[in-house]
Formats: sequence, structure tokens, C-alpha cells
Amino acid sequence: MIPLRFVLTLSGVLFITALGLWLMGGYHSSFLVLNSLGSVIPDNIWSSITLLGDTQVAIALLLFVIYIHPKLLSATIIAIIPTTLITHGMKAFFSMERPGSVLPEGSFHLVGKLLHTNSFPSGHSATAGVIATFFLVIAKNTQQRIAIVCVLLLIMFSRVMVGAHWPIDVLVGGAIGLLCGLACYKVAKHYHFCKSALSQWIAMVIPLYCVVTLPFHNGGYPQGHFEVTLIIAIAFLFYLNQLRNQWLISKKTDS
Repeated sequence: MIPLRFVLTLSGVLFITALGLWLMGGYHSSFLVLNSLGSVIPDNIWSSITLLGDTQVAIALLLFVIYIHPKLLSATIIAIIPTTLITHGMKAFFSMERPGSVLPEGSFHLVGKLLHTNSFPSGHSATAGVIATFFLVIAKNTQQRIAIVCVLLLIMFSRVMVGAHWPIDVLVGGAIGLLCGLACYKVAKHYHFCKSALSQWIAMVIPLYCVVTLPFHNGGYPQGHFEVTLIIAIAFLFYLNQLRNQWLISKKTDS
């Protein structure tokens, strides 16, 4: 069942919160407060969390669930295009400066490379919103949905903690991702993309490519690279184990 009302409500809350921050304190509202709070947690932890919003990492994470829920793979492939076009189009149109270009050097906590332009909206947050929607689709109860939302918010605001984005960027980015994820899942389900076994295996090239090339991709946050690579390795082994179990069942049935 697609949690239509839940996702729409959540995206609406994110948009309204972003609007409220802008009306109360302007575009840069609440950045320094949140960023300073994040400085009490080790940089490698924030690096690992923020990398979960990296497109390559996010797609690879689906290996935990796509064997049982193959529609999520086709929905992800579809969602990559509009999400990228929307976020990059808005970045180019608004061309907002990032904290590193507005605030004096050393006045905020920075993790990773200092970024300067194309701040609005956050692409990492949009990607996290897309993947969160897919996990919300397969969530079995309210507790799981709450846990997914908490992880989403953690990934979104990690972009503030590492000094890469303003709070408004991540709120709008997350909302865009949720809406794109929901729309693309409905499209994939309605038109039965990747319905055949052959098309599913062809589509599997994308997450497998993400896994194979991840050791050479640090996403700009090398401090969290090892932890994220370990998580993806576990996801890959989990997927392989599911294939193995299915093969053993098929073999037993044939005999």
C-alpha cells in the first residue's frame, strides 16, 4: 500500500517549516545554532550519515530490500531523472551561496570540502527523500515509518552539521525528494516497469555498479568512507544470501 497521505503530509510539513524559518529569520535562519550543536559529535559520524544521501550510496542501500520488493528498483531508476533535473535546475536558477561563501572562515563547523555555490535546494536531502519514500512504501507499521522519518531527518540535517547547506535547503530538498519518490513509485507500479525477470536483471546493473565502484568513490567525505563502504558490503552480502536461499529452495523443489 502506498502511504500517499503520510508522504504528502510529511512533505507539506517540511515545506511549511522551511517557509516559517524564512519568514522568521531569512534564508540563513537557524544555521549557526544547528551547526554548533553538530560539532559535539565526531566528524566521521556526520561524514558517514551525510554520505547516506549520496546518490550512489543510496541506490546501493536498496540491496537490503529489492530482492523482495523489485518494484523499488524500477522506481529508483525512474526517480533519478526528475529529481536530478528539479534539484539541479533550481540550483542553477536560484544560484544561492552556501555557508562557506557567506560566513567568515572559521566561524562555523566545517566537515569535508568547503563549498561555495548552488546551495538551494540540497541534492543529498532530495535523494534521501526519494529513498525514504520507497522504504515508507514497504514499512509494515507506524513504528517503522517513524524510524524511517527519523533517519531521513538525520541525513537531511547532517548537511547542516557538516556546513554544506542552510536548514531551508535541506527542508525543501527533502520535501522534493519525497514527492518525486512517491510519484515515480506510482508510475513504476502503474506501468509495470521491470516486470519480467530479464528486465529486473538488466536493471540490477545499476545498484551492482554502485557497489563495485563505491570503494573508489568517497563522495567528498573521506572520513566516513570506510563506515559507509562497510554498510554497503553488508547490504550486498545480504542480497547474495537471499539469492542463495532462493537457489537452494529451487534446487530442493526440483529434486
